[in-house]
Amino acid sequence: FFGENRYHSIFGASRMSESACVHACPNHTEVPAVMSAVRKKDFASAAAKLLEVNPMPSVTGRVCPHYCEKDCGRAGFDSAVSIREVERFVGDYALDHASEFYKAPRSKTRKQAAVVGSGPAGLAAAYFLAKAGHQVRVFERMSKPGGMLAYGIPAYRLPESVPAKVVGALESMGVVFELDAELGKA
Repeated sequence: FFGENRYHSIFGASRMSESACVHACPNHTEVPAVMSAVRKKDFASAAAKLLEVNPMPSVTGRVCPHYCEKDCGRAGFDSAVSIREVERFVGDYALDHASEFYKAPRSKTRKQAAVVGSGPAGLAAAYFLAKAGHQVRVFERMSKPGGMLAYGIPAYRLPESVPAKVVGALESMGVVFELDAELGKA
């Protein structure tokens, strides 16, 4: 039952386990669903699917170590799908249409959240908190937001414009960035 036909069951073509690429991804991105949408040229659905688990696909599409490609099922036939390149394309599409994908929810909670640091984790936290309807303020010690994205990754790998666009998209959701704000200092 779980052998060679592991994607079939008594219910038809329902999957019995997640794809190898999804299992290999640290973020558990639903790669088959994204690829299916891209095949149909439905980039909006692909972007929406990526943004469910990854608020910065344009960044990870450039710097991710792409473990998913190593475990890609296509590798046994010809070569692995360039999942990272597809993620980069779809992520850039999402940023180019930021007003469509990075929207604050209609209903706001009255809760406030402070995020310390605007590195990848801080930006992700700010995205998901803002999406949940909270007022989010990000405190960054440096003079520009992005943390390691802005200061640690060389421009040939991650152009400065990409983290800046992500920050701009978050600001359009209502996230406030306070720069040069070191905690514990007045």
